[in-house]
Amino acid sequence: MSKKSKGGWQDPELDAPLSSPFAAAFGGLDASPMAAPVKPTEVADSIPKRAVLRFSKKGRGGKAVTEISHLGLTDEQLSQWCTRLRKSLGCGGSVEGDLIVLQGDQRERAAAWLQSEGVAKISH
Repeated sequence: MSKKSKGGWQDPELDAPLSSPFAAAFGGLDASPMAAPVKPTEVADSIPKRAVLRFSKKGRGGKAVTEISHLGLTDEQLSQWCTRLRKSLGCGGSVEGDLIVLQGDQRERAAAWLQSEGVAKISH
């Protein structure tokens, strides 16, 4: 037995590449799916002068964390610094009040990273 061929009427406009039945609804919008590029935020002007690193297990079910305090940054800047620290050190972390909390004992690695970012005084 042979397959039945599906033939019949075809609209040449629908066969055109990138044609869309919703093209009229978009009315000349750019068809590219890429979003506008996002500019990275500058944190160079928000380099803290001092940082205090502490190792803690209290109140965390025995889990070790590294707390970074005395940075003197705004909430938004703390969030940006926390994100950069997490990506650079490859660990989890969050902002709790005016602390940056990193998962695990990251004191040496965090101190080296903070020094490379230009923090003048780092206390352990």
